[in-house]
This record gives sequence, structure tokens and C-alpha cells, in this order.
Amino acid sequence: MWIVLFALRYKYTVAVFAILIALFGGLAIQRTSTDIMPRVDSPEVMLVWSYGGLNPTEMAAKITSFSETASLNNVDDVLELRSETINGVAIIRLRFQPGVNIERALSQVTAVSQTILRRMPAGTVPPIIVQSSPSSVPIIQLVLSSDTLTDGAIFDFARLTMRAQLQEIAGLRLTLPYGGAQRQIMVVWILMRLTPTGSPPRM
Repeated sequence: MWIVLFALRYKYTVAVFAILIALFGGLAIQRTSTDIMPRVDSPEVMLVWSYGGLNPTEMAAKITSFSETASLNNVDDVLELRSETINGVAIIRLRFQPGVNIERALSQVTAVSQTILRRMPAGTVPPIIVQSSPSSVPIIQLVLSSDTLTDGAIFDFARLTMRAQLQEIAGLRLTLPYGGAQRQIMVVWILMRLTPTGSPPRM
């Protein structure tokens, strides 16, 4: 009741407050950022293991399944685990319970991934660990082909040239290209046994 009495007694003051609220409200609407796809908080962590030369069956048996078991046994609050295995690449997605401490989950995933490296095939490198959410889903998939370039040249173009051009787009998150053929260098060591005179043995 006192609000009505105050408004009747101080009409001009209430009118000024109403005008100020309308002005500041209009400014706030203009400055408020908009998002076509609003953020959905459902914490997820994605692990990307890579090992060139392994087919999907070997990759799943030697890396994917082992990483899944280690993550389920050592990471807290895991709601769902999904994986995808292709040639030389294993992608494991961990979705967590609502309200999880995502910093602790990231540290646990990183720790267990570093620990199991000793039992992975020789030469396995640590995985790429990315925190993601349903809001940050892939929206464009590019497939490159050429009638003149080799698989290695296409892979180098996608990794070096095209990624550098797309990186200028604000808010864009890129991934490494898959498929094609990576450049490889082969070093062949030849061990020769010398005779006491210093000359190579006769074959």
C-alpha cells in the first residue's frame, strides 16, 4: 500500500525512474549478445588417439578398448562412454554426470592416459584431450579430392594451407585432417661386421 501512496505523492520522481528503466533496458537489449545455438551444459571430454599404420581392428584391440577400460575404472562421475575407431585414429567421448567438477575430470583423464602409455604399442603418443559440449558440435565436413595431386600432397594442403586460411574465421575450432597419406621418412640402418684387417667380410 505504501508503494501506491509514494507514487501518488511523488509522481514526477516515479515518472523519471520509469523513463530511466526504459532507456537502460533498451541499451541492455542492444548490447546483449545473441546465439543461434545456446550453450547446453552437459560436460564432455574427447580423447583422440592416433597411431599411423594400424587398421580399425588393430586400433580397437590395442588402443581403443584399453583406453575405455582404464577411463571407466579411474575417472569419476562418468555417465556415458562412446568410441569410434578408424584407420590410425581412435576417438573416445566421455560424458559426465550433471554438476561434475570438470577440472578434476580433465586431470583424471589426463593422468590415466599418461599412465597407460607404457602398456600401449611402442611409439604411441599421448592423446589429444579436448573439453566439449553439445553446443560445440561439427557443422561442416570438408572432403578433398584431386585428379592431379597425390594423397600425400592433398593431406599437406589440408593440414598446412587450408587450415591456415580457415583459422581466420572467428569462433572456429579446427581438427586435424583424417585420411590421405602422411609424408613418411624411412631410415634403413645397415650393420656391417668388419674383419680384423678393417675390410668388409666377403659374401
